[in-house]
Amino acid sequence: MDRSNSTGPFVAEVGLPYRISFAWWKGLDEGMPDLDQIGPQFVGASVNFFPDIGYVVNNGPGFTKLAGGEAPRRRIVTVIVAWPTDAAGRVDIDRLAAGGQVVQPWVLSTDKFACLKAVNREFPLGSHDLMLRCSNLEHQRMTFTPCRDSILRSLLRERPMTTLAATIVDQARQVAAKLQRWSDG
Repeated sequence: MDRSNSTGPFVAEVGLPYRISFAWWKGLDEGMPDLDQIGPQFVGASVNFFPDIGYVVNNGPGFTKLAGGEAPRRRIVTVIVAWPTDAAGRVDIDRLAAGGQVVQPWVLSTDKFACLKAVNREFPLGSHDLMLRCSNLEHQRMTFTPCRDSILRSLLRERPMTTLAATIVDQARQVAAKLQRWSDG
């Protein structure tokens, strides 16, 4: 799958390395996310799982019908930046320079959320990206390894703000606004 063209929720493929930054922080609405906050922002949402797509926020009876009548599940959602990586998990600088990053929602189970909270206690997610590897596509079972730094933090520190950083902030703001409209409160 070419992750550079994804517009839906983040879905990790088995065996591929992913590096992500959390993009939804207080201050995002004003164009300057505060990565020094205790953690990124999350919302609760009702979602349905669709094979080959992943979780989709349930916007009403039409979505439930598309899901075969299955009642939506409650999940936790945030906004991430998935950085372009090579097969070893290193950032692909050429693809990054060409805009190969993807800003998208990430739908999490309560188990993944609990794991992220534990990682954040030792490796604050505003200062450290996460490397992810998925071992089960259907259930999105994955391991999290904190990185030594955060690409998003590095980009946001540059003054004046680069076009790449401004684009990421704008895209994250749009995704977060949609999630807030769809959230359970």
